[in-house]
Amino acid sequence: MNSFSTATLDRYQFVDISLRVREIVSASKVKNGLVTISVPYVTAAVLIIKDELELLQNWLAFFLKNGDPYIISRLLGPKKVLPVRDGKVILGDRQHMFLVELEGPQKREVTVQVC
Repeated sequence: MNSFSTATLDRYQFVDISLRVREIVSASKVKNGLVTISVPYVTAAVLIIKDELELLQNWLAFFLKNGDPYIISRLLGPKKVLPVRDGKVILGDRQHMFLVELEGPQKREVTVQVC
């Protein structure tokens, strides 16, 4: 199991963690299996979405309108499990993995397990 830390600067923030997760999967030498990406917080989440400014702004508007970081984080979920094939995370062409900060700024730890 691996982990890495990241610092958020804003109350609501999307941190693209795709590169770090892919590096961990590649270093694991697991050819075919699963990768679990998780955050152990009640005010943060993991989200798989397209990295597109307008889409991220829509999510931000949703957060601002609905406000409660505890509820939003539970709706989004603290972890995602993705397939690994030929040593690579399987995602759509434009999909990215994000840590979603809902009560920043904070120092956050992301845990990545490949099996």
